[in-house]
Amino acid sequence: MRACNDNEIKFWSEVFTACRLASEGLSFVDFMNAPWATLNQLGMSDAMDVMASGFLPLLPSQARIRKTLDGEGPMCESMNGQVAPPSPLRVRSALGAQPLSHHGLPPVAV
Repeated sequence: MRACNDNEIKFWSEVFTACRLASEGLSFVDFMNAPWATLNQLGMSDAMDVMASGFLPLLPSQARIRKTLDGEGPMCESMNGQVAPPSPLRVRSALGAQPLSHHGLPPVAV
């Protein structure tokens, strides 16, 4: 573990606990070796801002989903954590993809 003063250790322990990183099998000692890099890798770099606003950060599983939706993570992941290549989408309709207007619903004003 890198050298830290008591205030730093207290701060990062609060972040570690709030982010529920132990549930990911990560030890506090490993986290302290590179806390910023760990949070960035997990998609939780905004954890301190969220905590400063009085909320808990996303769960690690939620952060993974956010990374995927933001285009930063793998698109397909099995239940055991193995990354699988995405399969191509197949349109089964002869008409292909149609806009929602084909359903006869009026457009929604935003």
